Amino acid sequence: MTVERTQYRVDEPIDAVATFAYAGPKAWEELSGSGSGPILFGIEQSDGPIDNGFWQHDDCKRHVLERDGPLVQGFQKGAAFGASDPMADFWRDYVAEPDLRLPAGHYRLTALVELIVGRGCDGPPLDLRASVEVTVR
Repeated sequence: MTVERTQYRVDEPIDAVATFAYAGPKAWEELSGSGSGPILFGIEQSDGPIDNGFWQHDDCKRHVLERDGPLVQGFQKGAAFGASDPMADFWRDYVAEPDLRLPAGHYRLTALVELIVGRGCDGPPLDLRASVEVTVR
């Protein structure tokens, strides 16, 4: 997980990117997991209420990762909330905005790979996380 820098201004786009690579002995590895994608993203504000966890579809999809062919993915937003959620207005605006823009605060941006080695979501699990911390002023 990388960011261009660790300091941003309010409403400035944050360019966060995650890279996931396979360097094993085979030409490729078959994985399975959420149809939301092999890399999930989360935001946690250390000095405020923003914490979206790792939103994902509860399904099983095949993913193939080639050796020496890393998957590079820009930050993808997701959020689940109800109308009575006190943060509903924030989350509605957050998912509507295509860029990652955050209000003032200190944040941990995390990329999560939570997949199964093999087909059908039935095999040895992977649980890999990488985080970066940014400050928005």
